[in-house]
Amino acid sequence: MKRKFVFITLIFNLFVCFRVSYAHSEEQLKNEIFVYLGATQISHDWSTNLYGITFGHYFSRIVEIEFGFEHYGDSGSSYGGTWTSLNFIFDPHLSKRFRPYILAGIDLPIWPEFGAGMKIYLQRHFAARCEYTNFYDDDEGWTGNFRAGMIVVM
Repeated sequence: MKRKFVFITLIFNLFVCFRVSYAHSEEQLKNEIFVYLGATQISHDWSTNLYGITFGHYFSRIVEIEFGFEHYGDSGSSYGGTWTSLNFIFDPHLSKRFRPYILAGIDLPIWPEFGAGMKIYLQRHFAARCEYTNFYDDDEGWTGNFRAGMIVVM
């Protein structure tokens, strides 16, 4: 009987701690690391894979600046490349767990990029994120990217 009571008390305390920490997460946590996989339309048929990492910092309650590295390429061919990006994310915090956002920025060398996505907070320090962006490439014109991955919040 004592074991059952200790177990129930432990579960209850973990639940309460999770709810309290999650409720305060927006005010305390300012940095995000986004690791993702995706596909790009740069070869006109969504067959080109991409992966990357971005580092974001909220410099106000609703605006995040994000710097990242991305690599794209076809498996088994020499087609591909790496670029860096600098984006601003407008995240109006419409919900605690489901957070839609819009994104605007540049992929270097100076290609404009814009898009939209969703952050889904799973816990205080982890979230899932998916987004669709368009950027302008000098060779290909306007090109779409789809990215999905995990966020570590610090």
